Amino acid sequence: MSKLSVGYAKVDITPRESVHLTGYGNDALRCSDNVLDPLYATCLAFTDEEGSTALVYTIDILYACSWMREAVSEATGLPVERVQISATHTHAGPSTWPMRAQANNREYLLGTLRAGLIEAANKALADRKTADMYITDVHTVGLNYVRHYLMEDGTYSGPNFGSWDKAIVGHETQADNQLQLVKFVREGKKDIIIANFGVHQTSTGGMDKHDISADCAGAMRAKMERELNCCFAYFTGAAGNIAPISKIKAELSLADHVDHGRALASYAIRANDSYKPVETGHVRIKSLQLDIDVNHSLDHMEEIAKSIVDVWKKTGNRAECNKVCWRHGLNSVYHAESVLDKLALGKTLDIQLNVVSVGDVAFVMMPYEVFDTNAMFIKQNAPYKMSIIATCANDVRSYIPSAIGFAHGGYSVDRCRFVPGTGERLADEFVAMLQELHE
Repeated sequence: MSKLSVGYAKVDITPRESVHLTGYGNDALRCSDNVLDPLYATCLAFTDEEGSTALVYTIDILYACSWMREAVSEATGLPVERVQISATHTHAGPSTWPMRAQANNREYLLGTLRAGLIEAANKALADRKTADMYITDVHTVGLNYVRHYLMEDGTYSGPNFGSWDKAIVGHETQADNQLQLVKFVREGKKDIIIANFGVHQTSTGGMDKHDISADCAGAMRAKMERELNCCFAYFTGAAGNIAPISKIKAELSLADHVDHGRALASYAIRANDSYKPVETGHVRIKSLQLDIDVNHSLDHMEEIAKSIVDVWKKTGNRAECNKVCWRHGLNSVYHAESVLDKLALGKTLDIQLNVVSVGDVAFVMMPYEVFDTNAMFIKQNAPYKMSIIATCANDVRSYIPSAIGFAHGGYSVDRCRFVPGTGERLADEFVAMLQELHE
């Protein structure tokens, strides 16, 4: 078995001052006033016996962006392609694009967050030690569900941020309930455990909440570290159409994210005796740049979309603005906002795909929010014994639904920048990349 060195670091990146929160739109009206639990940047450093090194991050924010990779690359001297950053997608964290952020968020992003990412890289590199690798998985029950609903009249509906006038009788597909786990055992150091699960990190509530939280991922981490005395990293999997089960409740409490995370941790803890050894092998990286067609089918709605978004940004009254949207054939204020977003784009938009393999395990770094059917296709067709689906990675390009999602419509389709079929094309590209990397 080839020698592999693995290092780990976890650095607190919780904002010290109030920041504008993101994840439910209209960031300017939602500022933090409380910290439920801290945010962390977690970094894994992998080096094989030939000296090939890669840094793979998971950080407690909504989206990872390209500037973050560039900052770490500059600080460490590693090429950008050897720095891979994904986000847990918490909706209770700060906005992440400096060029769009308010002044206090820019100070946080380019100060606290940038410094935390660099500190995590340096600590993980310094922490490297020879490791053996093990994998296992478990199928959960009742922790996630597909948020595209089958209605009593046979139609489908996604989250519409209003009221349904028909009963929900089912779901578009069955959610991928697989919890994937990887363990690195190092002599003289704590084990490192990686968890990968597909669920939207939205259990801390909606846009009326002003709390900073790492959501389900943070609660799972706390229990794993406490009960297994391990180093822990959570990677959010396919969650573009997957919601946490707590969202079914009529009322949400602050404890929902804790309950959800602890339930995930309980599954992982019970599976702790079921790990099987796998080959550590080489650390390999592959990148692919693509131009993807932008969906300009609603460009003619520019005028009405702009008027709706202007009112929403000024008043924050989503319900009333949604009513105006419905009169004009738009599904929500987010649909109107996406019309303007796509108008500002060209005919195509570049998207970069990245994969990292560590022996028998691969990290699939997705720069978008993927639907679980496309992610399951990758896991089923990849040549690796385990493929970690790491979403919201590197430079995020919105939701990319599956073909069935596009056919039925809904919020995620409204927010997608790209033409139908893009999800399947990217899934095929990822599988081809993994096959090439595995040869």
